[in-house]
Amino acid sequence: MASYNYLDLSPAEFEDLSRDLIQVREGIFLESFKSGKDKGIDFRYKDDGVYIVLQAKRYEHYRDLKQALVHKELAKARSLKPSRYILVTSVDLTVSQKEELLLLFKGLMVKESDILGKKDLNNLLEQTKYENVKKTHYKLWLTSLNLLADAVDQVVYRKEYNLARAEWDTIRQESKYYVQNKSFLEALDRIAESRMVLITGTPGSGKTTLGYALISYFHAKEGYDDLIPIRHIDQAWHMLKEGKKQIFFYDDFLGDINFKKFLNNEDIYITKFIRRIGALPDKILILTTREYVFRQAELLHPELKKDFYKLSRCIVSPETYSEYIKAKILYNHLYFSGLHSNQILTLTSRTNYQTIIRHPNYTPRLIARYIEVAARHKDKEGRAFFNAFKKYLDHPREFWKDIYEKLSPASQLFLLVMFSTNDPIYLDHLKEAYTAAVDRYTRKFNNLIVTPDTLESVLKELSDTFITIELEDWQGHVLEFQNPSIKDFLLEYLRGREELIEIILESAIFLNQLVYAFGTRDGSLEVDNFEKPFDGQRITLRGKLYTIYRDSFLKKFENLAFCSIQPSAVSDLKTYRHPAEDLLTLKLSELLHIFGMQDEIVRSFIIEKFEKILSDYKEESDAKILNLDSSYYFPYIVKAVRPFVKIDETKLLNDFYDSITFSSEYADLHTLGELYPAAFDALLKKNINNIKKHIKQLLEKDIYYFQERGMDIEVDHTRDLYWQLFDLYNIPKTKAFENRFKNALDRPRPSEKEQREEEAQIQKERKEIEKTQKDIDLLFSSLEAALTSDGAAPGDSKN
Repeated sequence: MASYNYLDLSPAEFEDLSRDLIQVREGIFLESFKSGKDKGIDFRYKDDGVYIVLQAKRYEHYRDLKQALVHKELAKARSLKPSRYILVTSVDLTVSQKEELLLLFKGLMVKESDILGKKDLNNLLEQTKYENVKKTHYKLWLTSLNLLADAVDQVVYRKEYNLARAEWDTIRQESKYYVQNKSFLEALDRIAESRMVLITGTPGSGKTTLGYALISYFHAKEGYDDLIPIRHIDQAWHMLKEGKKQIFFYDDFLGDINFKKFLNNEDIYITKFIRRIGALPDKILILTTREYVFRQAELLHPELKKDFYKLSRCIVSPETYSEYIKAKILYNHLYFSGLHSNQILTLTSRTNYQTIIRHPNYTPRLIARYIEVAARHKDKEGRAFFNAFKKYLDHPREFWKDIYEKLSPASQLFLLVMFSTNDPIYLDHLKEAYTAAVDRYTRKFNNLIVTPDTLESVLKELSDTFITIELEDWQGHVLEFQNPSIKDFLLEYLRGREELIEIILESAIFLNQLVYAFGTRDGSLEVDNFEKPFDGQRITLRGKLYTIYRDSFLKKFENLAFCSIQPSAVSDLKTYRHPAEDLLTLKLSELLHIFGMQDEIVRSFIIEKFEKILSDYKEESDAKILNLDSSYYFPYIVKAVRPFVKIDETKLLNDFYDSITFSSEYADLHTLGELYPAAFDALLKKNINNIKKHIKQLLEKDIYYFQERGMDIEVDHTRDLYWQLFDLYNIPKTKAFENRFKNALDRPRPSEKEQREEEAQIQKERKEIEKTQKDIDLLFSSLEAALTSDGAAPGDSKN
C-alpha cells in the first residue's frame, strides 16, 4: 500500500482531499464554509434530521492534534450539536489514540470509523472507488514517489543514481507550489499519442514544474519507477534499459538561457534517441525548452525539424490560467514561503489578492521570485509588503533584461523598432520600419549580419516569448507584445542609449515612431490598449537628440502616416487606414504639441504648411478646404499661427463653411468661430436656416455612410453629435426628426429565442464568476485561519 505524505499538502488542499473522500464514502454532498474563529466547521451535511460536521486537521504529531482538539475544537463541536462529527487528520494514529479521541468526543462520534488517520486515508486512496479522488489530488502522486533502482545500477551508475535522487528532492520541493491546469491534461494527451512530449513556453511559465507533475503521475499511475534526469544525451543512452519502465527527463535540453551549440554530433544522438524512444512502449521522454530557444535551434539546425515535429508539443502559457488557478498558485507560494504572518495576512484581503492575481504581468515565475526574496529579507511588513509586491509586478524589468541580452542583435533591434511603433501592428508595416532601422544600424555599427532570411529568423526567435503573431482575416498578420511589462523594460532600456534612439529617430517612417515614446517635455505615454494597459514616462529629448528629432520630423513630414491597428489615444482615433495626406493638420498639431511655436524652424514650417492649405483651396475652387480627418485640428492650427500671419477671418470662416460635407465639420466650424466671434455671428445671421437644415440632412446621411463601411466608432460619434449640434446651433428638437434619426441608427435586433439564449449564457457566466469568487474567498480565508490558529506560521505542519 502506498504511503502518502499529507504534510506536503497545504491546509486548503488537505481539507479538499478530506471532503472529497468523505463525500464518496458517505455518498453525500458536503457544503464548504469560509474559515472563521468561532464556527469550527470545515464542511457540513444537513438533510432529514441528519447533521454531519467534518473537521480536517493537518498535523504531524498527535500531541499537537490533541491539544488543538481539547482547547479549541471540542467546545465548538458540542455547541454545534451535530448527529455525527467526523475527524480527518494527517497524523498516523495508533489504536489507543483513536480510542482516546473517541472517548473525548463521546456523544458526537457514532463510531470509531469517523476518526480517520493517515493509514485510513492511505487505505481509502488505494481502493478503486476513490480513483477519481486520487486523480484529482495530483500532489498525492508527488508525495508517494519512490525511486527504485536495482542495486547493481546504484553501483555501476552511481552518478546517475545520485542525480536522480537529487532530482526527486527537487520535485518534492517544487510540488508544494504546483497547481494542476489544462496544460497538464494536454501533455498527458501528447504522451498518450507518442510516449513523448516537448514542453515549450515563455520563461517562468511553469514548463519544468509541469514536467515534474508528469513524472509523478506516470510513476503513481503506471509504475514508472526509473527516473533518468538528463544533463547530456550520453547519459540517456547509458541508462536506457530495454524491458524496464523508464522516464527520461531532459530539462532545457537546448540550453537554459540561449541555444547551446551542439558538440560532438550531439544533435545526431538526440534525434536517434527520439526515434528509439518512439519504438519502445515502456519508455517516456519529457523534454522542456524555452520557446525562443526552440526557435533558435530550428533556425541553426533546420535538419532537426523533421525529428522535433515527431515530438508532440505542448505550449505552456500563463495567459491560459484561470483566475482560480492563479489564486491557488499564489496561495501555495505564500503558505510554504516562510514569510512573516503579518505579510501574508495582508494578501488575504480580497482587494489585495485580486490585485495580484489579476495583474497583467502575473506569471508563476515572477510570483515565486518576489516571495522568495521577501522571505529571505523580511524587511517589509503589512501594507508595505503588499505595496512592494505590486510595484515589483508593475515593473519586472530585470526579469526581461536577462532574456533580452541573450537575443541576437537583429532581434534586439526588432523589439525596439516594434516598441516605437506602438503595437499592435501589421507585419507588413513593421517590415518597412525594421528594414529602415537595419539600414541605419548597419551604417552606424556595422556588426549586424543581414540576409534574406533575417526577418524570418527574428520572428521565430521572438514569437511566443516576447511577441504574439496572429492572422487577422484577410488583412494580414498582426504582431503584439505578449506582456505590457516587456514594453516597460524596452522603454527604460532605450531611455539611456542615445545611439539607439538616434537610429529609431533617423530611420522612422511612421508618425507613431516619433510621437509615441518621444517628446521634448516630460510627460506620460498614452494608455491605448485597454486589454493590456501600459503607461510610462516618455523619453525627453534634449540637445543633440532634440535637433535630430526635429529635423527628422520635418524632413519626413509629407510621407509620415500612422501604422496603428487599433484606435488609440495617441492617434486620436486615426488609424492605419488613413494615408499621410489625409492627416495634414493632425501632424501639424503634433508638431505644435511637441515643439510649440518657440522654435523658429518649426514655426516657419507650420506657417508655410498653413498658408499652403489656404493657397491650395484658392486654386481649386471645387475642392474642400480640408478633408474630414483634418478639419478637427484646423482651429488649433489657426489659433497658433494667427499672431504671426494676417488672416482674412471672414473669408476663412466662409471657405470652411462652404466645404462642409460631414456633420462633424459643423462642430469644427463652431470651434473655429470662437476665435473670430464677430465674423462667425455674421456668418450665422446670413446662413442659419440653411445650416440647421443641412445639419439634419448630414446627420442622417453620415449614419448610413459610416454603417455601410463598418465604421462603428464614427457611427457612435455621429450619435453623440446629434445632441451637441442641436445645442450649438439652437435647432429645435422635433419628434419627427428624432424618429427618423433613431430609425437610421437601428440595427437588426436578435429574435426572442436569440435574446433568451444570450440571457441564459450571461446568467451562466455570471454564476461561474460568482462560484469562482466564492472558491477563491474560501481559499484565502483558510490561509488566514491557518496563520491565526495557534500562532501557526506558514510552512508549519499545523492546520
